[in-house]
Amino acid sequence: MLLVVVYNDVAHSLDADNGWNVLFLKQRICQDLNLNSDIYCLSYRKSHGYELLREDYKLLDYNLTPDCYLYLHERHPKRDYFVYCYPCESIRPALMTFSCCLCKLEFIPVCQDVDSKICLGKCSSNDCNSAEAKINFSCSFMLSHGPAVFLKHIKQNSKEICCAACTSSEMEIIICICEEEGHSLCLECFRKYTEEYFNSGMFHFLDNVGYTISCPAGCPNSFVMDPHHFRILGSEFYSRYKEQSVKRYLLSKGSTSCPSCGVDWQITDSQRNVKSPGIWHRCLPPVGCGSLFCSSCGWNCGPLDSECSHNVSLECFCKEKHESSRNTSSANSNSVWKSLKLKVEDVESRKYINETCHPCPGCKSLTQKHGGCNHIHCSICGLDWCWICCNKWTPECLSTHWL
Repeated sequence: MLLVVVYNDVAHSLDADNGWNVLFLKQRICQDLNLNSDIYCLSYRKSHGYELLREDYKLLDYNLTPDCYLYLHERHPKRDYFVYCYPCESIRPALMTFSCCLCKLEFIPVCQDVDSKICLGKCSSNDCNSAEAKINFSCSFMLSHGPAVFLKHIKQNSKEICCAACTSSEMEIIICICEEEGHSLCLECFRKYTEEYFNSGMFHFLDNVGYTISCPAGCPNSFVMDPHHFRILGSEFYSRYKEQSVKRYLLSKGSTSCPSCGVDWQITDSQRNVKSPGIWHRCLPPVGCGSLFCSSCGWNCGPLDSECSHNVSLECFCKEKHESSRNTSSANSNSVWKSLKLKVEDVESRKYINETCHPCPGCKSLTQKHGGCNHIHCSICGLDWCWICCNKWTPECLSTHWL
């Protein structure tokens, strides 16, 4: 079948087979014209305008007739931008296409804003006057792969910028969290930076973004604005990231987590407004483990139905922290506490925890300190607090409680 391919207003004839796919046809044409096939695409004219030929389709899928006209035109160089391809589970150079915001047909771009995924130009349809189009990103490895998410912070390292951490300049792509080129990271250093900050609870919460990290140099208002960038670290890390992000978000909205099994429970207004510093919850089965715990200090006594051999009067850490203002008779009159019993080993364990651990004043997670200064950073909620006074870390703590 003889096809006519138009490039720069010049017609070129090519004998093609109907069984060829579009990608092979494009490569043959570009080879004859000594062009880089990566930055070109094929389209053909229909009654309503031009339609882009998908490169994974065969020619027979388009019912092309002999002597029909195809058009070869340049598209945006795909290696300028990158996507995370779900089927590939890796970063891929992005293939950019443009679809009219009104009629959804192909669009001829003039100027574009990649961050907003909007471009201005002219619709390929003669019947459409739209001047605005949507930028679509797909995997250049295989057009049928989806979803593919645009990664705005990943750039081609065409300027051979040095990584801010390892100083190497030999990597093909870099991650730029801020506008300062000297703060860019290579992929390997970005992975290490993210892992370290995640494990240390140093992520920040941003509205409409979620938990994320900032520029490694501490530039203001410079954060990873799309959590899909964290998929670079692999599925195992991303699962932990999602789980921890949800937990920290729930904590910030007033929920509490069972210290035994990790199940999250919402704190009601009636529980939040009690006068006693201790707020008791039961981690209800079958969802929970049955433990009774205090959301104020994080202490728990294990499942309520466990067989016990000794009667013990239970008290959480709140009594010691608020001894001066706490009404001890209110706890003694609590029928729930009177009915509980603990084994000897439970009592010893509780005593050891009580002597060596302090609850974080933010999320109430029990914290044990092994040496070092008294400035504690909670890896659960991210709060900086003082080991001595068990309050949020302040300049006064720095001067009086540092060591």
